Amino acid sequence: MGVQMIGQTTFYNIQKEDWKKLHLTGDGRCDTPGFSAKYCHYTFMLDDRKEILHTELVQVTEATSSVTMEPLAFKRGMTELMDQGLDV
Repeated sequence: MGVQMIGQTTFYNIQKEDWKKLHLTGDGRCDTPGFSAKYCHYTFMLDDRKEILHTELVQVTEATSSVTMEPLAFKRGMTELMDQGLDV
Protein backbone atom coordinates (compact mmCIF):
# COMPACT_ATOMS: atom_id res chain seq x y z
CA MET A 1 0.00 0.00 0.00
CA GLY A 2 2.99 2.32 0.31
CA VAL A 3 2.00 3.54 3.79
CA GLN A 4 4.98 4.63 5.84
CA MET A 5 4.98 3.59 9.48
CA ILE A 6 7.41 4.17 12.28
CA GLY A 7 9.63 1.30 13.33
CA GLN A 8 9.94 -0.34 16.73
CA THR A 9 12.95 1.78 17.72
CA THR A 10 11.14 5.03 16.94
CA PHE A 11 8.07 3.81 18.83
CA TYR A 12 10.11 3.21 21.99
CA ASN A 13 12.01 6.49 21.58
CA ILE A 14 8.69 8.33 21.49
CA GLN A 15 7.73 6.64 24.76
CA LYS A 16 10.96 7.81 26.40
CA GLU A 17 10.51 11.45 25.44
CA ASP A 18 9.37 13.72 28.24
CA TRP A 19 6.00 14.75 26.84
CA LYS A 20 3.08 15.68 29.00
CA LYS A 21 0.56 14.18 26.61
CA LEU A 22 0.58 12.88 23.07
CA HIS A 23 -1.71 14.60 20.59
CA LEU A 24 -3.14 11.94 18.31
CA THR A 25 -5.31 12.07 15.26
CA GLY A 26 -7.24 8.96 14.30
CA ASP A 27 -9.59 7.74 11.65
CA GLY A 28 -11.13 4.48 10.52
CA ARG A 29 -11.82 3.33 7.00
CA CYS A 30 -13.93 0.37 5.98
CA ASP A 31 -13.41 -1.72 2.86
CA THR A 32 -16.84 -0.81 1.51
CA PRO A 33 -19.20 2.04 2.39
CA GLY A 34 -22.51 1.46 4.09
CA PHE A 35 -23.64 -1.46 6.18
CA SER A 36 -21.92 -4.33 4.36
CA ALA A 37 -18.25 -3.74 5.25
CA LYS A 38 -16.16 -6.73 6.24
CA TYR A 39 -13.02 -4.96 7.51
CA CYS A 40 -12.24 -1.68 9.24
CA HIS A 41 -8.71 -0.30 9.44
CA TYR A 42 -8.14 2.37 12.10
CA THR A 43 -4.99 4.51 12.10
CA PHE A 44 -3.55 6.60 14.94
CA MET A 45 -1.15 9.37 13.90
CA LEU A 46 1.02 11.73 15.95
CA ASP A 47 -0.53 15.07 15.14
CA ASP A 48 2.60 17.22 15.47
CA ARG A 49 4.98 14.81 13.68
CA LYS A 50 2.60 13.46 11.04
CA GLU A 51 3.83 9.92 11.75
CA ILE A 52 1.65 6.84 12.07
CA LEU A 53 1.98 5.47 15.59
CA HIS A 54 -0.44 2.53 15.60
CA THR A 55 -3.00 0.75 13.43
CA GLU A 56 -5.84 -1.64 14.20
CA LEU A 57 -7.70 -3.97 11.86
CA VAL A 58 -11.12 -5.29 12.85
CA GLN A 59 -13.18 -7.89 11.01
CA VAL A 60 -16.97 -7.71 11.14
CA THR A 61 -17.13 -11.10 12.90
CA GLU A 62 -15.33 -9.52 15.89
CA ALA A 63 -17.97 -6.79 16.24
CA THR A 64 -21.74 -6.90 16.54
CA SER A 65 -22.15 -5.27 13.11
CA SER A 66 -20.20 -3.41 10.45
CA VAL A 67 -21.28 -0.11 12.03
CA THR A 68 -19.60 -0.98 15.36
CA MET A 69 -16.23 -1.93 13.85
CA GLU A 70 -14.78 1.61 13.92
CA PRO A 71 -15.56 2.28 17.61
CA LEU A 72 -14.18 -1.17 18.48
CA ALA A 73 -10.96 -0.50 16.56
CA PHE A 74 -10.59 2.87 18.29
CA LYS A 75 -11.07 1.36 21.75
CA ARG A 76 -8.60 -1.45 21.04
CA GLY A 77 -6.02 0.97 19.73
CA MET A 78 -6.33 3.37 22.65
CA THR A 79 -6.10 0.48 25.10
CA GLU A 80 -2.96 -0.79 23.38
CA LEU A 81 -1.31 2.64 23.40
CA MET A 82 -2.18 3.28 27.04
CA ASP A 83 -1.00 -0.24 28.03
CA GLN A 84 2.35 0.67 26.46
CA GLY A 85 2.58 3.54 28.94
CA LEU A 86 1.85 6.39 26.54
CA ASP A 87 0.01 9.38 27.99
CA VAL A 88 -2.59 10.27 25.40
